[in-house]
Amino acid sequence: SINNAECCSTCSCSSEKQEYQGFSIQESLKYAYVTLFKDIYFSLFIGILIGAMFTTFVPKEMIEPLFAYPFLTYIAVLIIAMPLYVCATASLPIAAAFILSGMSMGGAFVFLSAGPATNSVTMGVVASMFGKKSLFIYIGTISILSILFGYLLDLSFTHLELINMTEMSEEYSVVDTISSIILFGLIFYYMLRRR
Repeated sequence: SINNAECCSTCSCSSEKQEYQGFSIQESLKYAYVTLFKDIYFSLFIGILIGAMFTTFVPKEMIEPLFAYPFLTYIAVLIIAMPLYVCATASLPIAAAFILSGMSMGGAFVFLSAGPATNSVTMGVVASMFGKKSLFIYIGTISILSILFGYLLDLSFTHLELINMTEMSEEYSVVDTISSIILFGLIFYYMLRRR
């Protein structure tokens, strides 16, 4: 106990206490809108752009028959997602666009899971470094687990009806408008600074 008391009376203990400065709203906002957003803004913008193009130019009537069969949807999403080079940030708006077009949440989960985890470059590196057997194990594991958890997600939310806000009204709330202005304002601000 004497040694502990002597230790606490030294400068090292006091310096350790000074390291923790407590929660700061200013630092939290700075990290969210400066440090973090500066790293993800471009990927987020690409994801929003692709999602907007999908909902605008792909007719629902063309893809709704596919969404009627869950496992067919999972396989189609896997075939599309695996070769693509899409990061986790960019995949979120694209998955949201899929859901708005009628895809189940399980199908969107398959895209969110398989898309960022695989791409043609990664698969090529795995095949060249570890062999084709390792590549098949890698792809098979991701595919099986993505489909499994996507199916479980659909089973859990079978009776949940997703509301398409764009069909309910063409008007947006003040919060939606302000949030969109802030989001795109930050995106274009960092794009201009990048130049």
